[in-house]
Amino acid sequence: QELTPLLASYVKQTESSNPTTTSPPLLQATFAKRWAAGFCAKGLQLKEDSIVLAPWRLAVCGDFIRDQAAYASPLEASALSGLECGERVAALWRVAEAEESP
Repeated sequence: QELTPLLASYVKQTESSNPTTTSPPLLQATFAKRWAAGFCAKGLQLKEDSIVLAPWRLAVCGDFIRDQAAYASPLEASALSGLECGERVAALWRVAEAEESP
């Protein structure tokens, strides 16, 4: 229930949705996975928050990409890395769509 308001701006109304409802549907399930061996003493310490390899359509994000000292917490580092990664992937799609259109 707490995530629903945060996702409201990302949910598009479809023809089958109720036009009088402006809030997105409630999430039915969430899942989080903590890897016990997923912690490293020193990250990659890059200048970017994410890595995108366009020729392979590969994007990598996480708190290990940039120096963790730049953030208040690993959670903040992960969130900002994920947001930047999403923006960069979206930019790849916009470029691909622009190249396909006449």
